Amino acid sequence: MLLKIKFLICLTCCVLLPFRGSAENCITADCHQNFKKIKHMHAPAEDDCTACHQQSGKHDFTLEKGDKLCFQCHDKDTEGKHVSQEIPAFGCLDCHNPHGGSKALLKAKRVDSICYECHDSMNKKVIHKPMTDGDCSACHGFHSAENPDILIAPKKKVCLKCHTDKDFSGGKRYMHDCLKRGCDACHDSHSSDYQFQLLTTPGKICVKCHEELIEKSDQCRFQHPILKQKNICLNCHNAHGSLHKHILKAVPLNLCLDCHKEPIKGPGGRIYDIYELIAKSPYKHGPIREGNCSGCHGQHGSNYYKTLRHAYPAKFYTSFDAKKYALCFSCHKSTLTTVEKTTT
Repeated sequence: MLLKIKFLICLTCCVLLPFRGSAENCITADCHQNFKKIKHMHAPAEDDCTACHQQSGKHDFTLEKGDKLCFQCHDKDTEGKHVSQEIPAFGCLDCHNPHGGSKALLKAKRVDSICYECHDSMNKKVIHKPMTDGDCSACHGFHSAENPDILIAPKKKVCLKCHTDKDFSGGKRYMHDCLKRGCDACHDSHSSDYQFQLLTTPGKICVKCHEELIEKSDQCRFQHPILKQKNICLNCHNAHGSLHKHILKAVPLNLCLDCHKEPIKGPGGRIYDIYELIAKSPYKHGPIREGNCSGCHGQHGSNYYKTLRHAYPAKFYTSFDAKKYALCFSCHKSTLTTVEKTTT
């Protein structure tokens, strides 16, 4: 009895109902029923199988090989300046299921799982969020693009699409020159073993461009201690840009007082409370009134006591010599101390 029922089903599909291209004749309880489980069906697979398959016998079909069949309906999206190197080698069916699949008829639920069949997974400690989401298309085109690495836009614009707070290109802003080379001058766009997806530690990245400055600082007799702390240059500078000159994170005086608001022990054990001294002083030295600590101090280091820019006696009482007070006379006229009377 069961055999007779199956025979009648086959007879209905193949003989009594002439093949009209409708998918209803192919997707039945006995034929291609797994297609019903596909979430996103390819339109021909759902409506008209003969759009792709040509019947050559009762249940024999031919299929044109290669991607020419796909391009009968789909635009050929491989004519940009930069084409994915995998497409010419493998074709559409290497990523897409012709009958249906996940979004865009992909063979897998996550885009990255398909990409990783050809590309290294780049799965290091710190991973770019689009990669954790499995969405390579957030930055890259699937087939081709007008930009290198088949990016959906010029490299810098791709990053600023999400990282809008890192754009210091307009208005009264100071942009780090490094950004002109692109974000990947400092960051790995996929993943890294360092915080913020940096290519290496902050100090090593900065030295690539500022080698002379850092080398000079290392050779100073008196180094600014902050250069030995975590994040090194980033303790004072914003890596991308700032509203302040030299891409400082704040107004110079405020930036210095962020650290010097607590008493510190200087050479010889003396305690200095710079914050209290400045706050309580009714008369402030010109550079301090202007908020410019670096008028007297070398911000990275110096060969002079207290990282001063020029010579100044370490002891309060000492015999006078203009050379000993080179720091003062870098702004003030030395004649103030050498003439008997002055009107200035």
